[in-house]
Amino acid sequence: MAHFSPCRHIKIGVILLLLLTAALFCYYWTESSSGLTEVYSSRVTHHEVANDSAAAPLQSTWQERALFQQAQVEEFCQYHNMADVKHSLPSADEGSFTYYQHMLIDERSKTLFCFAPKVGCTNLKLLFFISQGLINESELQQKNMAIVNQGLEPVMFKHSFMNRNDAQREYSLKNYFKFIMYRNPLERLVSGYRSKVQRYPLIGTMPDTPHYNWLREEVYKFKHAEEYEAWLEAGSKTEVQISFPDFIDYWLSNPESVPYEQHFRPIAELCHPCRTRFDFYGNFKNFEEDAAVLKLRIHAKDEYLRHDYYNSTTETSYLLSEYYEQLSEEQKRLVFHRFLPELDFFY
Repeated sequence: MAHFSPCRHIKIGVILLLLLTAALFCYYWTESSSGLTEVYSSRVTHHEVANDSAAAPLQSTWQERALFQQAQVEEFCQYHNMADVKHSLPSADEGSFTYYQHMLIDERSKTLFCFAPKVGCTNLKLLFFISQGLINESELQQKNMAIVNQGLEPVMFKHSFMNRNDAQREYSLKNYFKFIMYRNPLERLVSGYRSKVQRYPLIGTMPDTPHYNWLREEVYKFKHAEEYEAWLEAGSKTEVQISFPDFIDYWLSNPESVPYEQHFRPIAELCHPCRTRFDFYGNFKNFEEDAAVLKLRIHAKDEYLRHDYYNSTTETSYLLSEYYEQLSEEQKRLVFHRFLPELDFFY
């Protein structure tokens, strides 16, 4: 079981001062490899995970974990002046449109699941919708996750807050079981870079170029303007690899673009934990164990979880130091500042 760090009780001002040192940065990314998330529920006894007796031990375990963390979540929300917004909807300025897109509904089991990219979300969406009979089990055999997600989009719209009115949304928040899978934000940022930027080099400018080529091109143009112009004049045929420091500089300098793309946006801004007050916060490090809570809640079969796909994503946690060691101290400080509320919550 993961535990909250004592740093959680340090004043924000002291944290910012400490963040200037490389030692604190090393502390965070080292801890990220050993499990950090606990769970929360303010209404644990109001929900049943499953009706069969086999679920009883699991239900008891997650309820104990949730009760243990209730005080910490309440304290976090009070500290950030969010204690009085429980079970309420975010405003347009707070990103309500994005929130509605990410909050999925299973009316049959009265369950809400807020998904966040780079937290095993494709795997969990397959579990969520196949168990409801909304998509075919054959999707589990599809290796191209981009194709899988394209097929999920119309189902997601119909079975999300996007397709509900405010009264229905508020009723669900107050009465349904609410699940989310969380991940260390520093690890999640690296995972996003690896899959959306590093995975393919920048090559060409046509629509049929590799996935997220637009982002690689924007970073290259932002960081190396003269080289970019020369690259265009030469026909943009040379492959260009975008480094992690270059990506971070672009990410930090363009608040209206990349940081608000869902793969790089803080989970707290996608799912609003102080408003939603989830009944279970899963830990990505314990993905299969914690996904079992959702699986039992919605009566899904074990084979609906793609174990091979999840296992292929865990490499990032072992490579975290390799990526952050490439950054300057100022870049590290700014990354921490961007994620400070989420790190406070996560730890």
